[in-house]
Amino acid sequence: MIDDHDEPPFLLTTHDIQSTVWAKLRKHMEARIIALRAKNDGDLEPMETAKVRGELKCLKSLIALGKPDQAMGANIDRFNE
Repeated sequence: MIDDHDEPPFLLTTHDIQSTVWAKLRKHMEARIIALRAKNDGDLEPMETAKVRGELKCLKSLIALGKPDQAMGANIDRFNE
């Protein structure tokens, strides 16, 4: 098992965030979040609901990499323990 506590936080550079690839990825992830939220509003089985919520959390964490203050906030706490 990999221990995430031993690795420094992953951050994108300003250059990365301003790239066309990041813009395309972010747009795709944001569209996926909208679709998943609509799906989650439906009548889902508990396991499917958990799967959708997990995917939403993952996508949000990836988008946060483009917002260094949010990405750091998610990771920095465990380095201050």
